Amino acid sequence: MQKSPETTKMDKLLMEYDVFKTFVSGHPFDGLYQYCKKKFSLISQLKQNEQAGDIRLLCYVKNIQRAKKK
Repeated sequence: MQKSPETTKMDKLLMEYDVFKTFVSGHPFDGLYQYCKKKFSLISQLKQNEQAGDIRLLCYVKNIQRAKKK
């Protein structure tokens, strides 16, 4: 009996999408948010700079939207 090659996570997701038209066991972007948050956040970049000193941020809320439940 011949073994078939192991299916990668991305291949599995693509096959699920072909059959169900949605992702079942996960999403291709799972983990991307945490990676971007750590790698590209303004505060983490400023923390790496030893000359930054104290940092104060001023911001405001421009728009609030409520999620609508179906």
